[in-house]
Amino acid sequence: MTELQINTVISSLYEAVKDASLWPSVLEKLGDCFGGAAAGFTIEDYTSHHTRVAIAVRLDPTSIKQYAGYYHTLDLFTQRCSQRLQTSCRPLASHMYLSDRELSRSEYFNDFLLKQSLFYSMSALVNLEPKRAAFVTLLRSKEAGPFEESERDGLSLFLPHLTRAFRLHTRLASLRASYEAMNSLCDALVLLGPAGKVVFANAAATRIFAQKDGIELAAKGIVVA
Repeated sequence: MTELQINTVISSLYEAVKDASLWPSVLEKLGDCFGGAAAGFTIEDYTSHHTRVAIAVRLDPTSIKQYAGYYHTLDLFTQRCSQRLQTSCRPLASHMYLSDRELSRSEYFNDFLLKQSLFYSMSALVNLEPKRAAFVTLLRSKEAGPFEESERDGLSLFLPHLTRAFRLHTRLASLRASYEAMNSLCDALVLLGPAGKVVFANAAATRIFAQKDGIELAAKGIVVA
């Protein structure tokens, strides 16, 4: 992993905060730092006990759907390392908690991972909330070998930035959803700042202001005739 690769991934992370369509590209760059590994964000919901793939690259789209429908219940990586990661400040490689023999004999490997030529994984906790946790996971073939200590160190370099970017992305997504909800209201909605200036007016309010029939929007705020 070169310094250029590290800087490129970190720079791309913060670009993706502003433009969500860039996240797959970020994950591809991250995977390239570890030998072209498949990469993804998974969200584990502690209420429903369901793990879903939020974003992934170099994984078969059909398999991702199958994971959501069934194979998340057999995911030995998540089952074995989820709790460990919550008390660890470093990424964990799958060979640290799961033997090759046990994985090779599992339904999860033979019916899911094998079809995609995947065997080893490395995961790190990106965000932890009372009801859910987010992880970044890298996967590669058995031929590529298990993720080594130096690669755990490498992923650790990205963790502060991954965490910050993920949290900023989540907050912005929430704000955008709130904006869209307020803008779709049939009733006029106006939000004022401390000085009385309009900081937000939804579409219904904007139409009323445009009529200028007794109430309108000026530089100093809302004015009435």
